[in-house]
Amino acid sequence: TPSRLDTVIRVKKHQEKKAQHELGQIQEKKETEKKALTSLRAEHASAVGEAGQVAHASATELQANHAFIQRLSRQIERQQQTVDKIQQREQVKREEVVEKSKSKKIVERLDEKRRVEQAREMGKKEQGVLDVLAQRIKPTEK
Repeated sequence: TPSRLDTVIRVKKHQEKKAQHELGQIQEKKETEKKALTSLRAEHASAVGEAGQVAHASATELQANHAFIQRLSRQIERQQQTVDKIQQREQVKREEVVEKSKSKKIVERLDEKRRVEQAREMGKKEQGVLDVLAQRIKPTEK
């Protein structure tokens, strides 16, 4: 039989799925940003390596190389901050998913207890009816 808790359970399931979906989106974004960070780091390492191999560079070329490496360092720092922020959002969302799941399970357990109790009560009523019928049948057997 439908329960008053069925609607609550449906809402809790929807909230849990929504939070899980949002967590998935955050994780995808984190992976994208981590790849960008890895790419920047590789580019930085390559630029530093190339700068170290230039033997006869002019002062202007050295300055340009140094400026490029500094710019890459700042980009790496900003990208790392972006990744860190996304990881924080991911952790918060993961905790939210756990809470939504717990909340849904609590309501589902309450509903299950109610259904068991309802079945028990129905069984008692049916037994009472059977007992009454049995009492009515016994006197006619004599």
